[in-house]
Amino acid sequence: MKLPYFLTKLYLTGSENKYRAQVQKQEVLSREELAKRMANKNTAFSTADISGVFNLMQTCIIEAIEEGYAVDGIMGMLKYSIQGSFENIEDSFDHSRHGVKANITLYRNYIDAINKIQVEKVTATVTGPNISLVKDGTDHEAEVDTLKTGGIAKIIGENLKVIAGESSNGQGIFFINNSGVETKADLIIDNNPSRLTIVIPNSLVAGNYNLQVRTYYNKSQVSKQLLKGIYDNNIQLVAP
Repeated sequence: MKLPYFLTKLYLTGSENKYRAQVQKQEVLSREELAKRMANKNTAFSTADISGVFNLMQTCIIEAIEEGYAVDGIMGMLKYSIQGSFENIEDSFDHSRHGVKANITLYRNYIDAINKIQVEKVTATVTGPNISLVKDGTDHEAEVDTLKTGGIAKIIGENLKVIAGESSNGQGIFFINNSGVETKADLIIDNNPSRLTIVIPNSLVAGNYNLQVRTYYNKSQVSKQLLKGIYDNNIQLVAP
């Protein structure tokens, strides 16, 4: 099996005439299917046994994470960093201003396996929103994918425009936290197919979020169904 990709416009400053590869579809090997593969490797353990171990391992890893342990997992090492600025040396961690970010380092053998993946260039079939880049709209030195609560964000890509008059029908820019709670960015400053400029809701606390654009816009036409585009990377919100 090959990993299918297509090329999309790159909007980074200085690279406007270049393109980047975007994976079109990734086949997912489920936990149950992985357990079946393991059970077929001349082992005395059944698929059910292995699935049970997976579930127990997940429970124990979650408990260890909640207790603040770095975890030496199956695929790599999980450690943490703290993001957000502190007012002075006596300031302390505040969930409304700071966040804990997960940092995972894959083990060498997994990196070697990734380097052996075969790829195949295909024709793009994505017609909905395609988010290439998210960055701070006022701080040019800020890291890509790091935004400030209540600040300005620029979303770069294709087919991003939110059609006027349809805002009450599911369209918009949504921040989704790790619990699946969605917060809509109601204020859009700039609204066109290749760029959205929005005000990040003040109600959001520091932490990791997924970003999703939903629109009926489809290459200068109005789609009959709501189209969704999910940003590939996590967004890190920090205190202003």
